[in-house]
Amino acid sequence: MNLKETLELWDMCITERVTGNRLVYPSPCWVLAVHCEPIAGDAVIAAHLLDGQAITSPCTICFTNQYGSARFTPPVPLKFKHSLFVYNQTNMTAMTLVYLPLRARG
Repeated sequence: MNLKETLELWDMCITERVTGNRLVYPSPCWVLAVHCEPIAGDAVIAAHLLDGQAITSPCTICFTNQYGSARFTPPVPLKFKHSLFVYNQTNMTAMTLVYLPLRARG
């Protein structure tokens, strides 16, 4: 992938700040980056990204951290096959997600 293709890909991404438990995206997508903002600098934070539309959906990844914000950029994007739901933001002001909706093949 050349620079132009990479920039075009990032241009299609959505960046969204989430402040509670909720459905972020209702269809399949890739998560490229996550940033968790703690309430206080020394707060222990936790959050779950679920693959589905409810708190009973399977957990794809759980974030925990202490003493500052948590940033996560996986070496390859995380695939959410059904939808993207954020659950149980403990001691966090917000979570910022960068995700790319999957396009239907056809």
